[in-house]
Amino acid sequence: MVRNLVIDITKKPTQNIPPTNEIIEEAITELNVDELLDRLFEKDESGEVITPSRIAKMLEEKAFEIYKEYEKQVREAYLSAGYSREKLEQSFQQARFSRGGKAFEIIFTKLLNKFGIRYEHDRVIKIYDYITEGEKPDFIIPSVRAFLNDPSSAILITVKRKVRERWREAVGEAQILRNKFGDEINFWFVGFDEEFTIYSAIAMLDNGIDRVYVIDGRYDSLIEEIKRISDPNFNEDKYIQKIRRFSDIFDDIIQFLNKHGNKKRGKQLTLV
Repeated sequence: MVRNLVIDITKKPTQNIPPTNEIIEEAITELNVDELLDRLFEKDESGEVITPSRIAKMLEEKAFEIYKEYEKQVREAYLSAGYSREKLEQSFQQARFSRGGKAFEIIFTKLLNKFGIRYEHDRVIKIYDYITEGEKPDFIIPSVRAFLNDPSSAILITVKRKVRERWREAVGEAQILRNKFGDEINFWFVGFDEEFTIYSAIAMLDNGIDRVYVIDGRYDSLIEEIKRISDPNFNEDKYIQKIRRFSDIFDDIIQFLNKHGNKKRGKQLTLV
């Protein structure tokens, strides 16, 4: 149940809508995500298996539903005050677009927290000692310090709600980091997009990305597309072993950390 907002019409309309992080926390509470995680890989009352991918999708949908309720409250208040409907809808449209990608990133953060996985978010990795700027993967697991001490003991992760052309940014970032720190780095890409293309997956894996994680609903069809490639020079196994379901990533991270001596990190998942 969304709360009634105290709306200040002297502000921009979208400034009255709670931050995305708060909305996702409301979604987590409404969906009782802790209970869902306790029943991970079991079937729910409808007979569907509870997976991390499904939980993320449910959170995304519930958060948008809550957002729309808040948007409705703001719309009614501003229209009652004589605000232009056209300008109002334009403002909402821009806000939905900017919040959409951020929402998935926050959901991924919340799931990392729920699994007890240590990470640092939006931290800069310096490439040149004399310049403060650098590369900024979305997540560094377990930490920047661990990465700098031993690049092979950490994971760099970029997450995208819509892959589109954005995977090319990840490729560029991975190549810059490899040039600086060597091929021992571990760079993973997460794309929560039903329209994830075979070209983007293969091109990433050929150009500096070590693993590609796709939304569960796209995984099977993407693998089938790879298997249908008939070129005798194409090594399908090379790609298939590096393309994983989104639901695999949390267990993969935990196993990686255990392998590198972080045995107290994270909650073990039971995969079926």
